[in-house]
Amino acid sequence: MQDCLLIVDDEAVTRTVLCEYLRGLDVQIFVAHDGAEALEIVKKNKITAVLSDISMPKMKGTELLQQMRSLGYLTPFVILTAFGDKRTALEALRLGAFDFIGKPPERERLISVTRKILELGREIIFWENKVDFQSENVQHMITTLTSEEDLDFKKKL
Repeated sequence: MQDCLLIVDDEAVTRTVLCEYLRGLDVQIFVAHDGAEALEIVKKNKITAVLSDISMPKMKGTELLQQMRSLGYLTPFVILTAFGDKRTALEALRLGAFDFIGKPPERERLISVTRKILELGREIIFWENKVDFQSENVQHMITTLTSEEDLDFKKKL
């Protein structure tokens, strides 16, 4: 199965540049102009990873991330942020984003991070197909490992 990457940005030029930078990866690329459109794409397709801008109309990148997590999607998520959005990017990390990349993105960093999230996304998809994440035992384990009291997973294992 081919990896599917979702790029979300309200600026057409940015979407085009990101697609051009990532053209060499063996990945099917979906694009959305805001979080609301992106959420519909996620619901209809098996998305391996997401690259999303923070500041967009209708639904911001952090709202998209929250919605995806609340719907049970564990898809790796990277925030694209302009210089002034660092505080929001840190909030996105707290919400479960994998990383954030400044805009305009440096080509090699973008490619490197995208490869990492695609690899992680493949692993997540593999395990989603093997494990019933809705079972009571698995839900208890996830809750225990991600409790806000202590996010140091090594101590809990």
